[in-house]
Amino acid sequence: MADNQYRVLIDDNFHFMDEDERDEYGVYDSFEEAVTICKSIVDAWLKNNYKPGMTADELYNAYKDFGDDPFIVGFKMPSRFSAWKYAEQRCCAICENGRDMNEAELVELYAKTWNTLNPAIIEPYLADDVVYESQVVFNAVVGKEAVFDHLQGKMQTIKKTRYKSDVFAEIGYCGSQEGNKIQVLSASEFKPCVLMAQGNPDEVIALVLLETEAGKIKRIDICTVVPHPSTAREQVNIQNNYESDNEESKRQRNLMILNCTQFDLMILLRRKVSLN
Repeated sequence: MADNQYRVLIDDNFHFMDEDERDEYGVYDSFEEAVTICKSIVDAWLKNNYKPGMTADELYNAYKDFGDDPFIVGFKMPSRFSAWKYAEQRCCAICENGRDMNEAELVELYAKTWNTLNPAIIEPYLADDVVYESQVVFNAVVGKEAVFDHLQGKMQTIKKTRYKSDVFAEIGYCGSQEGNKIQVLSASEFKPCVLMAQGNPDEVIALVLLETEAGKIKRIDICTVVPHPSTAREQVNIQNNYESDNEESKRQRNLMILNCTQFDLMILLRRKVSLN
């Protein structure tokens, strides 16, 4: 490990300070990336072990007794990451929220998973019987463990060559299939999707559709032919651009939006996914 790199290790709280139970998760080029990985590991454990009705104290006590305790080792440490402190904050948020993630949130989480090349982010949200299928691969991948291993393998390969060909994932919406001889029923117009690019962020090569149920991802479809990625539209957040508008300009803008074609509206709603 180089002096400017950071190693993420995971201790098991059930075997506290037992180095024989310690796992090495990975090595990262920045402290910030290592912190993001640590947080995702804690989040994954809390999500998998949260049960409806649990209080924040109950979830936090379970974490202290049995949870994954990631930490960072590096030559130059700008600060210290505490998994326990982060877990305590997340327990409060999780137990106060206590609801299932909706489709749009899961789509954004899937995009974030690819932008960070960290499959641990999405793992808690994969259904046990999830199906992963690509239009360029003959066989589907079935089951949570198999799909997670498949994603992890692909991301590990990309990490080794990302200096040549990085991956970009953005939120988009499915366009109209009107007039197409072959249509995908699950790709209804305005359905949120993930637009994938590799190497050049402007050259989208795949459209990813998620089928969700009760806060879990039941199916992942990688579409390269139908619907074609070029039929989707990226999202743009226009709301914050008009905070200083007067009432008349707001009225005119609303009329403009109401009179937009569906294509124009898609362009107005473009928004890139945060990598944080």
